Amino acid sequence: MYVLDTNAFYYAVGISECTYDVEKLRELVRKNETFLSTTSLFEFLTKYQNDIETVKQGGRYLWQNHIRLASNVINPLPEHFTDD
Repeated sequence: MYVLDTNAFYYAVGISECTYDVEKLRELVRKNETFLSTTSLFEFLTKYQNDIETVKQGGRYLWQNHIRLASNVINPLPEHFTDD
């Protein structure tokens, strides 16, 4: 199990560029159970709230790679959300 931090999520999606081999990160995401913290999700949605194409790109990546959300005490998910 892996939890992506915000920057790793941006790199994997292709929103931000980095200096290392991003394909290794993408392969890790594809082959393993991977989570994104709710804090990172909320940061992403806030930062790109006026850029719907980037929000779609990030959401598509989450969906296609079956990345689940990891809730935490700072930003818990509402009770009606399921564990997926």
